[in-house]
Amino acid sequence: MTDKAGHIEYSKTVMALVNDSRFDVHAYPNPVADYLTVKISNSQNRLGQLMLTDVTGKMIFVKATQQDETIIDMKGMAKGVYLLKYTDDVNTKTIRINKQ
Repeated sequence: MTDKAGHIEYSKTVMALVNDSRFDVHAYPNPVADYLTVKISNSQNRLGQLMLTDVTGKMIFVKATQQDETIIDMKGMAKGVYLLKYTDDVNTKTIRINKQ
């Protein structure tokens, strides 16, 4: 930019990141009887971790994943409420899972 006195000044550069899609984690069927399908959308193919715990915090299942879909075998697990947590270096989401 140039003012009336002829002084030149550059405008500030601003970086903008535009992301049309949103990160999300879906688990189905919920309630689950045998197999739980976990779909991770728009994680940008980051290495993440899925962790399934019971309501007391006891770890039931842990898996590092870079996939969009993971299937968890819940056939031998007791009926009740579980928490499924996905984390990577940018995103975190916890879902309540009901086992029938």
